[in-house]
Amino acid sequence: MASTHANPILNGEIAEASPKHEPVPYDITASPFDEASLWSRISFGYGRPLLRLGSRRPLQEADLPALAKRDNVITAISNLEVAWAAEQKRAAALQPPRGPNFVRAIICAHWRDFYVGALLSLLEDCTIVVQVLGE
Repeated sequence: MASTHANPILNGEIAEASPKHEPVPYDITASPFDEASLWSRISFGYGRPLLRLGSRRPLQEADLPALAKRDNVITAISNLEVAWAAEQKRAAALQPPRGPNFVRAIICAHWRDFYVGALLSLLEDCTIVVQVLGE
């Protein structure tokens, strides 16, 4: 088994050499995603301050900003509960009545994310085809 004595990362020497109390250059109580422009969201520019900080020193949990409101657990549960209640009503109204479908409720609660992901995947596939045809 290899010894960890020669590895400065495992020994914590790099973390000790970096500044410990460097101030975070952004508000960690607010989500940068919530305040980001469309271009910043597309280009992931809202994450640049965190990446810069991470290039200067190892990131700590306290350095991470808050989640976006739409990604918050309370919001996600609330959306899923609404979709589940609608799915239960839909299933009861069917003739003959069937049991509700939980997967359908998840899709209804997060359809925007699924469609945006599918659109971006299609766009990526199209650019790959164009690159191959261009050769």
